[in-house]
Amino acid sequence: MLHTLTPIYDSTQSWSYQKLACNHPFCQGPWALYRCVNDECVYNINYGGGALTRGSPFYNLNILDISVGSGKLGFPPGTFAYSQSGTRGFFIDSGALISQLDQNANGRNTYREVMRAFQNYYDSLHLTRIGRVPEGFQLCYSYTPQFTQFASMTYHFEGANYVVDPRYVNHYNHEAGHFCVAMMPGNRKSILGAWHQQSMRLIYDLNTHALQFTPEICANDDRP
Repeated sequence: MLHTLTPIYDSTQSWSYQKLACNHPFCQGPWALYRCVNDECVYNINYGGGALTRGSPFYNLNILDISVGSGKLGFPPGTFAYSQSGTRGFFIDSGALISQLDQNANGRNTYREVMRAFQNYYDSLHLTRIGRVPEGFQLCYSYTPQFTQFASMTYHFEGANYVVDPRYVNHYNHEAGHFCVAMMPGNRKSILGAWHQQSMRLIYDLNTHALQFTPEICANDDRP
């Protein structure tokens, strides 16, 4: 479980808070997103890296395509479409450390396609790919501190492009001299995780049911 020194937000203080009964679609069927606990439909999910969250809500985002560097992958419309059961879609969740891409998004292995684009890019630069690493990532390369040609990643949402700075696309192990593309395979859903939310100001506008975001240097925030 992910431990924190700050108090957990009391969700009952939110005006939009409501309990879900166990007969809710989120708790029904073999691919139920939530599970029934004490006659309540409760969110409960484990993430790569050992993090565990309970009760935090998902926010679904309407994503149209993904780019690696300047190249769009060209996913067809509806690839990441949300299902009313909540078992499919593209979600933002700061409780997930690493972003995930669905391995079967309406018949497309979006994780494999995006990772292949990263691999083609870094292979073209003649970097040396390495095998298994302690962090558990699948695409990793050796590099020197002088190397700076890291690829950016863009999530093309409806109405806005969310550009992940190349610094935050990857996970770096400076001591071992390698970096890895910080993505994990998803199971029936895709998630924009906290690693790709670095240096972004995110605002959840519940009045317009929209996510607002803008790049910022978080280190410049005033500290109490």
